[in-house]
Amino acid sequence: MSTVIHLSLPQLSSVYQEFDAFTTDGSVLFCKYCEAPVTASKKFQVQQHLKTSKHIRLEAVKSNSAQKEQQLLLACSSKSGPDRSQFNADLCKAFVSADIPLHKLNNKCLKSFLEQYTGKKVPDESTLRKNYAPSRTARFSEIAPSTPLPPSPVVTRWGSWIDAATYYGKNFDVIEAVIATFDPEEAQSIQESKILLETEGIKESLLFIATNFVCISSTITRLEERGLLLSSAISLVNGVLDELKSLQSDAYYGKLSNVLYKNKGFEKLKKVSQIMSGDAIIDETVQPLTMSDLLCMKHAPIVSCDVERVFSEYKAMLTDNRRGFNFENLRHHVIIKCNHNL
Repeated sequence: MSTVIHLSLPQLSSVYQEFDAFTTDGSVLFCKYCEAPVTASKKFQVQQHLKTSKHIRLEAVKSNSAQKEQQLLLACSSKSGPDRSQFNADLCKAFVSADIPLHKLNNKCLKSFLEQYTGKKVPDESTLRKNYAPSRTARFSEIAPSTPLPPSPVVTRWGSWIDAATYYGKNFDVIEAVIATFDPEEAQSIQESKILLETEGIKESLLFIATNFVCISSTITRLEERGLLLSSAISLVNGVLDELKSLQSDAYYGKLSNVLYKNKGFEKLKKVSQIMSGDAIIDETVQPLTMSDLLCMKHAPIVSCDVERVFSEYKAMLTDNRRGFNFENLRHHVIIKCNHNL
């Protein structure tokens, strides 16, 4: 157990004035960060204490804590000004009403222009979004707590658009009730939503999609699975054709049939599947595939998802910050990627 060394008053005064990490009661030197007395009788011993890992770690922790408290205090004080808060609220309302995305405030030129001619400090996008933008999501959850939020379709994923239409078909009355509570003057998107909800035939169209085209979305999802048998994939596509053929209008069945007929690769895969099932013979329609090729096509994919996944995985593997990635290491990574499901 270390012994506390009592320094003389002149020594204490000298150390206390030179280093702000210490306090003293007139007889003992006390470290503010370590919260312990310092066992030192010489100045160099005090300096050694300042270099210990414990002191450095505790000093960093307490300094960060003090800095965060100061930032919080400044943030709270900045919000207390009525003029500034009102400016933020009016600015947010103006942007939303004009259907201008709040992220436009990140534009330095626009931000500088507004600050120059308003004499106000323009807040960040995140500040407006968190504290001033109307929370329509909260309103939706309050009115319809048991209904999931509307989906966000992806432009390049056709199935997501069918899923979105199905969602709105099933929850049309709930969506209509929620939109009715929004002020159309708040944003142009609200105005357009109200107009769309009142469009003649919108209910019937959504109902038709939700009733007849869900099979397309579910089939796309199934076809994206890894390790799907070629025969199963062909059966899934044929199942969609049968569903569309049963509709009163033959336009949808005719459209899909025409697309598949023009796809020569799909026709060849259908032939390969029939050969594997024993329902067809090998002829010139499957050339230039050899017997060895046909034996490898039991799980041949009929969609490009696997190829796209490979590109994504290689992009993640061959990042810009790699410097010593030789061919042997690349080979090992490829083996791991190919066998990660085993």
